[in-house]
Amino acid sequence: MRHQWYADARDLIKWGALIHLAEEQGIKRIIQVAYLRPDVIRPKLQYGNNSVAMPDVVWSHFRNLNDIKRLARKTRLTINLISTQYNVKDRLDYSRAVARRCRAIKGAPAIVFLDPDTGFAERNAKPLHVTPEEVHQIWDALSPDSWLVLYQHRFRHSKWQLIKRNEFAKAIDLRPGKIMTIRAQKGTGATDVAFFCAKRDK
Repeated sequence: MRHQWYADARDLIKWGALIHLAEEQGIKRIIQVAYLRPDVIRPKLQYGNNSVAMPDVVWSHFRNLNDIKRLARKTRLTINLISTQYNVKDRLDYSRAVARRCRAIKGAPAIVFLDPDTGFAERNAKPLHVTPEEVHQIWDALSPDSWLVLYQHRFRHSKWQLIKRNEFAKAIDLRPGKIMTIRAQKGTGATDVAFFCAKRDK
């Protein structure tokens, strides 16, 4: 993920889904795994004949993933953001570190939200994707009654949700029917994203 995509239309659906799941399941902690990568472009302003840098205070206000902590206060949830820079060359090291963070949480279950740029890829994974190996490492680290939630962006196939739900299920050794999908109702929000949710029973 990149800071520049924080607080767009998809974030409304994203956090609406996560907060609803937390409330429905009585879970008090959400861990967002941001797979954070550097922003490509930081806009500049043309001010008369001069080029002016975007003020840091404005950039940090509108492009700061840590701002999600305001939502945590309002919902009385604990929201932990894993914002370590994601380097595709160290994929498995990154997911091992996430798994360690998950194992360190004692007691109550949590929702662990995997938030790559575009979602899951079984083959030809790019920096935009999370792989089966990464997902499986993190799934294995979850405590009972915790949930794993995966962000998935649409791609050019009419059955994109079914395909990716099944791939996600395979990565964590669950039947596809055990995966719950949350998405925006048609005509009411960003319908090009879905969230696949799996509960760790044991």
